[in-house]
Amino acid sequence: MHGIWNDLAVNILGEELVVVNFDKLAVTEFTRHIVWELSFDSFKDKIFPQELRIARKARTFRFGYNMKTCISNSFLEEIISNFRFLRLLDLRTLWFEDLPKSIGNLKHLRFLDISENPYIKSLPNTIYKLLNLEAFHVSYCEKLQKLPKDIYQLQSLKKLSMTTCQVILGTRFIELSFLQSLTLRSCKGLTLMWDDDNVRHLNSLRTLNIIDCPKLTCLRNWFTSLKEITISDCPNMSCLPATFRHLTSPINKIQCTRWT
Repeated sequence: MHGIWNDLAVNILGEELVVVNFDKLAVTEFTRHIVWELSFDSFKDKIFPQELRIARKARTFRFGYNMKTCISNSFLEEIISNFRFLRLLDLRTLWFEDLPKSIGNLKHLRFLDISENPYIKSLPNTIYKLLNLEAFHVSYCEKLQKLPKDIYQLQSLKKLSMTTCQVILGTRFIELSFLQSLTLRSCKGLTLMWDDDNVRHLNSLRTLNIIDCPKLTCLRNWFTSLKEITISDCPNMSCLPATFRHLTSPINKIQCTRWT
């Protein structure tokens, strides 16, 4: 009996989780998780495979690690328009200049990763429509000029990691009241995070990582809920907030390397 149930589980998983490429597109209407395996071919001139449309109820669409290849805007549009029930969309290490505005139509999306894209300069403001988004990763996007102005409306967002060219984070950024983890990585122009009074809105923040932000000199006050702090490769950082001694709960981890 155990063998029968095991075989059944394998068969079900085999239908729900499918690894695909341009030569292997055997999905079904029961496929829920699609993984595009590592390929060194460019997607720039490729047409979205029509065979994948049958899996329109897929919850996951992710690409293999370390793709480092271009993908066309039309290919991205097809992913978004065909898989409206996605919970997870992983475009990490794919190279494209624009994230389609239609990204805002993925109402069920909880995880979005567009990290390690050296070409993207801006994000569509329609991202604010992703009201169920819990994790957003946009690190190592060195040309990204700024975050969308209405990002503060992502009230379900708990984890954010990013690279931006901004000198100061927008004042409304701190209205992400449920944000628990924030990572700022390689923000070369960042000199100030936010002003003292408003930072108190981030009262759910537990983890703060600041890595390779050479112009950031000081952290302002009122990080009252932090549990873990990592500061690395910030050569001009001269002080931590005096209010750290007034934290409402003890910090479990402080790691500071290569700062003054």
